[in-house]
Amino acid sequence: MSRVQGRVRAASAKPSDISRRRAIPPAQTSDGSNEPTTGFAAMWAERSTAEPPVAGGVQTISATGDLTIAGVTRSIDVELEAVFDGEGGQVAGSIPITFADFGVEAPNLGFVSVEPEGFVEFSLTIARA
Repeated sequence: MSRVQGRVRAASAKPSDISRRRAIPPAQTSDGSNEPTTGFAAMWAERSTAEPPVAGGVQTISATGDLTIAGVTRSIDVELEAVFDGEGGQVAGSIPITFADFGVEAPNLGFVSVEPEGFVEFSLTIARA
């Protein structure tokens, strides 16, 4: 595999449940204008089987790379699930994180707080370059 890299503009990311996030004051959440990108650069990836990929079949891919959040980069290992159709496909995964490892303070509104650990979840549509 050659190097794979992806970045997301934090201001354009679509949270899974925006109605709940609107209840959190902006000072308690990531600021897309001050922290413009979140990214992952895979340095290594390997499919779980040596068999050739089957169009439409789900594959497990183990990847090692650098995850950057709020300007802080950490090396991580992640399991991805991918489905390819020959020209493109879908890649999804979930990366467990500890907010403090990236210098991010978990929101605390007094009457409700967020656990110090969370997940970066993603689902990407990919195409051949």
